[in-house]
Amino acid sequence: MTQPPAKALEPFRNNLPTLFFIAYVFLLIFLCRVIFSPLLPSIQTEMHFNHSQAGRLFFFIALGGSLGLLSNGFISRVLIHRRTIAVSLLFSGLAMFITSQSRTYNSLAFSMVITGWASGIYLPSGLTTITSMVDARNWGKALAVHDMAPNLGFLLAPVLAEGVLYFASWREALLFLGGFQILSAVFFHVFGRGGGAYGQAPEPNVVVNIIKQPAFWILVGFFGVAIGMGLGLYSMIPLYLISEHDFQRETANQILAVSRVPGLFMTLIAGYFTDRLGVKWTLGLYFVCAAVSAALLGLSRDMLLIIAVFVQPMVATCFFPAGFTALSRAFEEKFHSVAVSLIVPIAVIIGQGLVPAMLGALGQKGAYYLGFVIMGCILLTGLLPLPFLKFLQPEKRAR
Repeated sequence: MTQPPAKALEPFRNNLPTLFFIAYVFLLIFLCRVIFSPLLPSIQTEMHFNHSQAGRLFFFIALGGSLGLLSNGFISRVLIHRRTIAVSLLFSGLAMFITSQSRTYNSLAFSMVITGWASGIYLPSGLTTITSMVDARNWGKALAVHDMAPNLGFLLAPVLAEGVLYFASWREALLFLGGFQILSAVFFHVFGRGGGAYGQAPEPNVVVNIIKQPAFWILVGFFGVAIGMGLGLYSMIPLYLISEHDFQRETANQILAVSRVPGLFMTLIAGYFTDRLGVKWTLGLYFVCAAVSAALLGLSRDMLLIIAVFVQPMVATCFFPAGFTALSRAFEEKFHSVAVSLIVPIAVIIGQGLVPAMLGALGQKGAYYLGFVIMGCILLTGLLPLPFLKFLQPEKRAR
């Protein structure tokens, strides 16, 4: 496909409306992945599956998400990035409709793969659209605006779940979300801006060029443990609070929702530090704080446990402005979407798939707490490869 001619980049403030519009789309797509955490106790009660099976459901979402990320290049090379974003949102809404009709564990697991695939299509196109609009000196702030979406999704998911569960069932919650996503997909297709370039499919020579770089494997590990810290732990915290600490479902979801409020602001702060301190310093601080906060979830009780539930998401959100900035600096711009399509699928399998599965398996054996401690130890190892992460060009600090 012929790429449109390059345009001069507009000032950061001029791009804010488009950045917030894309973040809104990301929020809706992200909700279809995290809505199952607060709904899971109700689904589990209706379908009668155990903690280990509950943890595996998130592996199926992660598997589908990885397939969706790998599909992005083949779709965006035909539709351009903006239309690919709209397609991802449309398919996510349809996936919610399909999942709401699941009657058995196997059909639920299959629908989770479809949900993950539909939502996974979005990310490479979303990130490429943003980094092509904004000067590299402001990538940290731009990606922080974008990453407000998952943090708001973590907050809204339990609120939406409890709001609908008060009047209806988990099935109606998915139908409501799916309908809103489909309407928003049409709205974005008509009024969305940016993302006019075509994507690049992961062709063999491009894939080889990316995976032979040490930065690729380092970033796979970084994103894997960061997604585990965020999505992986979030997925299982309600069940952990209910089964191990005797919280009521409503109370667990209320705590889960309120604990996500500070994360909205921490993302912006992390973006500021990324541009001011640099990527590596920000990542180093993240790994130390994340390790401590994850371990505290498993070792704390009573009021200290509630404090740990609040601290964990504040730290978890701080990775992604620095992480995606590192990814953008480690590879040539023309390979950004392909790099995302290769790195994030593996990371999603690790973080959103294996981490909840580990917690569910340990929970089934009565050792839920141990999973959080193990996660803390894994996060601390993120410091080891940090000095070996190399960028193509020296970092440019924001003025």
